[in-house]
Amino acid sequence: MAKYDVVLKGGRVLDPAQGIDAALDVGTKHGRIAALAEDLPADDAWLALDVADHVVTPGLIDLHTHVYWGGTDLGVLPDPLCLTTGVTTVADAGSAGWANFPGFRHFVIGHARTRIFPYVNISSIGITDMRVGENLNLAYCGVEDAVKAIEANRDVALGVKVRVAEKICGPNGLEPLRRAAAVRDATNTRMMVHISDCEQPVQEILEHLKPGDIITHCFTGRGRLILNQERGTVHPEVQAAQQSGIVFDVGHGQGSFSFAVARAALADGFLPDTISTDLHAYSAFYTARSLPDVMSKFLDLGRDLPDVVARTTRNPAAAMGRADSLGHLRVGGVADIAALRLETGPYPMRDAEDAELTGDRHLAATYTVRAGEVYNQAGQPVRRWYGPRTAEG
Repeated sequence: MAKYDVVLKGGRVLDPAQGIDAALDVGTKHGRIAALAEDLPADDAWLALDVADHVVTPGLIDLHTHVYWGGTDLGVLPDPLCLTTGVTTVADAGSAGWANFPGFRHFVIGHARTRIFPYVNISSIGITDMRVGENLNLAYCGVEDAVKAIEANRDVALGVKVRVAEKICGPNGLEPLRRAAAVRDATNTRMMVHISDCEQPVQEILEHLKPGDIITHCFTGRGRLILNQERGTVHPEVQAAQQSGIVFDVGHGQGSFSFAVARAALADGFLPDTISTDLHAYSAFYTARSLPDVMSKFLDLGRDLPDVVARTTRNPAAAMGRADSLGHLRVGGVADIAALRLETGPYPMRDAEDAELTGDRHLAATYTVRAGEVYNQAGQPVRRWYGPRTAEG
């Protein structure tokens, strides 16, 4: 009987949650991390993976995706786009509201191998059709129904999502935000707020947020909301909000990430708490193709690799309230692992405003391990462990 199911050998292990940056091997058994040590014996494993010249991290966590495939026009299937790119856990950012949440839970969350934690949209219909703002009719934005949906799905639901922008809310302004805040308070959960295209000053939005809430699309070029336009610096209210515990998330997407805004914010010492894709049908094959792709943009904006890994493992796990169970490689924890190659050489990348950056470093996944199961770049299982899934598995 082999001591390990899988051993990943020869990689550089980066685990910011444990403060680890070292040449170590990782061994798994029964879907859990069994060992993290130097020179684990390859002949004592059912499968040994050579990950020399790779960075081995906890399974990546994407805090902003839309994976209600078949239920919304922007939904994508999670497994083909996640288990090929090192991503083992995603948050769905309000694709479904209370009215269509049961279908999302049964047909997608219940069948995907990728772990999915959703935010329930304040609008009952969710983001069904990107051409029609879900908050234009306040009759859809019922507090009581959203509360019931979250309470009935406490095991997966992270909280409530609201999009505030003129084309989404129309004359209703910030009323959907106020209702979402009421849902957050009634459920004692978290609120994620979309700010791209918002016409109200960011200071007015921040008045409704509490520590633990999330501002997504923080580096949007549509309104450049976090910046003082005259000075090119981050508003002091934004800096203070982050220091108070409000989470600022990238949420790249099709139209919500600007190299110019990111450069200005980084130069002013303002870092996003989490790096995410806003992966959906309109972004996945052009502007934000994968989480490693978006991570690469921050490498080429001057951040170092441990910093970028922290913002896609430890930090989003904390933002989800799951720092104990996810975002680390602790022995005994679920065996979610990413083996990433750091490629060098000219690599063209674009932001959501069609500005180009030619970088010299780019991350790509070779293997994704999800609860002990190994997937390759084609999303095919290298081997399967057929044991029972755990509560967090």
